[in-house]
Amino acid sequence: MSSCIVSIYDDYGIPAEVVVMIFNYAKTVGKTSTSYIHSIAKEWSENEINSIDAAENKLKELSEKLLAWKKVEKSLGIFHRSPTKKEESA
Repeated sequence: MSSCIVSIYDDYGIPAEVVVMIFNYAKTVGKTSTSYIHSIAKEWSENEINSIDAAENKLKELSEKLLAWKKVEKSLGIFHRSPTKKEESA
């Protein structure tokens, strides 16, 4: 994992504190593969999420989406499924 952190820092210029936040988020959602973590880092870099404040805002947004999706799952009786891109944008 340390090589993953260094790679993200070198490839995307994301500060170490923000990289740690990415790792924590990945652990929270149960997706700890280096490829998933790299994809999140790439997306955050492209969207200029490169400060603690920006990362906290993004994590809050992601948390709100996850909570909303759980409510949809519960109301429809579906569980343990990620939303499709179309469902996510609705």
